[in-house]
Formats: sequence, C-alpha cells, structure tokens
Amino acid sequence: MRLGLTQAQLAQVAGVSKRSQILYEQERFPPADYLAAIAGAGADITYIVTGKSPSDRLAQLTADALHVADDFASIPIHDAFLAAGYAAQNDTEAVIGHLAFRRDWLDRMGIAADKARIARVRGESMAPTLHDDDMVLIDTGARDVQVRRRGPEDRRLPPIYAVNTADGPRIKRVERPEPGQMQLLSDNNEYPVEVLTGDRLKRAEIIGKVVWWGHTVRE
Repeated sequence: MRLGLTQAQLAQVAGVSKRSQILYEQERFPPADYLAAIAGAGADITYIVTGKSPSDRLAQLTADALHVADDFASIPIHDAFLAAGYAAQNDTEAVIGHLAFRRDWLDRMGIAADKARIARVRGESMAPTLHDDDMVLIDTGARDVQVRRRGPEDRRLPPIYAVNTADGPRIKRVERPEPGQMQLLSDNNEYPVEVLTGDRLKRAEIIGKVVWWGHTVRE
C-alpha cells in the first residue's frame, strides 16, 4: 500500500494477525475498523476501495470540467447601459464579467458566441418587458433591420434592438416602415414613438438584436 511497511508491521498497525493481513490483500475485503486503523497510518482508503489513485481522480475531474466547458460559451458582460428612456451615458464599455450560455442553445438561436454581448438596461420605457438594470443578451451579428410596411391586420411586435443614436445607446423596438425612416418604439405607453429621418437616421447604428433578457426580482 506504499507505506513502506511489511505485512507484519501493517498487521500490527491495524491490530490484526499477519494471516488476516494476507487475506485482506489477496481476496477478502477488510472491515471498516481495519480501514480506519490503516487510514491513520497514511493509507489511501479510496484507492484500496476503488482502485483509483488521487491522480486518477484528478484526471477524471479535469476531464469532466473540460467537458462542461465545451458545453458552455462564456459571454462577456460589458460595463454599459442601454437607455430604455431617452439617453444613457456610458463612460466605459469595459468587460466586467462573464455569463455562461449553453452552446447548443446559442446554435439553435443562430447566434455565434463571439458575436454575443451582454449589457444592462437603464430606465423603464420598455416596461413591462424590460426593467431598469435587467441584463440583455445582444447578437451583434444581427444588425440588419429590414424595411417592412405593416398592414392594418398585422399585430406582430417589432424586434428589440440595441441602437446607437445621436442621443446615446438605446434599447427599443425598431421598425423600418420605409427606406428613409426608422421608428424607435417603447413598450411603456407613456413614451411616444421616436421617428428618425435625415441626419438622425444616418447617425443611427444598430448594435445588435436583443435575443434574451434576465430580470432580477427586487422586493
């Protein structure tokens, strides 16, 4: 058992006969009091019971950890706020953390992990869908807002996007009813529709499409 003891010495430590010691090593599983006694002398009981050494267990844990890591993508959380209101000033957009998302979920959603970003909402113009300080996952690979003329019976809600405007970064439902116009819509009825045309439209830049959000209940 790699303790540097003879069978007779180990038997003495365990308080058993040499014959019993030989039987335990060859064919008979030892009782609990025997295992407890030799554990005190430094024997690796896990190895005796399972046949696996500490290095074997470490290798398995490492393999398991790598397998878990392969299943998840670490998405950066940026120190940035997107205004659900009229403006949100960001002094920095440093990465302040990460949040793990399953890769198979990202694949089903058609999101490339290296194109995904997380930011926070500031304001209540998108309530009750989004609230102040909610996290949002943004697909920066989805930046194309198609021109779509809405028919009178079309009640579909426009998608939510993160948008850079002359007033700062915003988070709104975005609609393009015609090529020269972009509408920023809020879910909170207290906020009117914002219409961007001309120079304001030229300066507007779609950051990406909001594909997930997380809300923390604060009560």
